[in-house]
Amino acid sequence: MEVEAARRLFARSRDLKFEYENLVSDGDANSYKAVLAMNNGNGPYQDTKVTKLECINHVQKRLGTRLRKLQGAREG
Repeated sequence: MEVEAARRLFARSRDLKFEYENLVSDGDANSYKAVLAMNNGNGPYQDTKVTKLECINHVQKRLGTRLRKLQGAREG
């Protein structure tokens, strides 16, 4: 669902005469890959490159989980 939503947003933006430059993602690269695959692999736009940005909340969550696992492994 997330992949299809990203594709629709980027496709619709061309019709509305503006271009997204960034895609904020949760770490899953599938949406970003789908956007880049538009127009036979040329991305959604002719002259604008789309950049993937990581959502800081997801990065923080993954880091916290890994730190807690590491602490548990050291204690146990």
